[in-house]
Amino acid sequence: MNTKFLLPLAAISALALAACGGDTPPPAQPDPDAGPEVVIDETQETTEPQAETTQDLTRTVEEIQQEAAETFEQILQQTEQTGEEMRDLGTDAMQSMNNQLQGAEQSLEAQVDELIAGLANLRDENLTDEQKLQAVASARTAAENAARLAGRSEQQIAALGRSTEDRAREALGL
Repeated sequence: MNTKFLLPLAAISALALAACGGDTPPPAQPDPDAGPEVVIDETQETTEPQAETTQDLTRTVEEIQQEAAETFEQILQQTEQTGEEMRDLGTDAMQSMNNQLQGAEQSLEAQVDELIAGLANLRDENLTDEQKLQAVASARTAAENAARLAGRSEQQIAALGRSTEDRAREALGL
């Protein structure tokens, strides 16, 4: 949008400056406050460029417009590429988080399995029924606490506690 406004404005300004040519006649009366008069030797060659024709200026404006359009296209391509890279980074981050959550899920299940295996080893010990009930209650509490740390909902925590208690009772022969 800025390009559509600024390029024609720049072209008009360039045409206006070229049309002026910079040839202003000297003042009719010298200014007495201006200081000593400076004499310019007009026999020296000037290095001013020749005034460009309208056709040359039109060609210059077209070149500037073409260059601006190419720059704009490059900026659009870079912006699109950056957007794609950002989407890829977001996708990678989400996959990493999912993998971590799945790892935590598997870790929680593995912890419960290890807990039940440990209780099964206690089955052969000479434990009283009261000690076995305490071990079952401890197993349920440990499973529920692990589920809380894993960020589970209250329903999931209660369900895991119940299943752990049932498995612990079975492992201890209650």
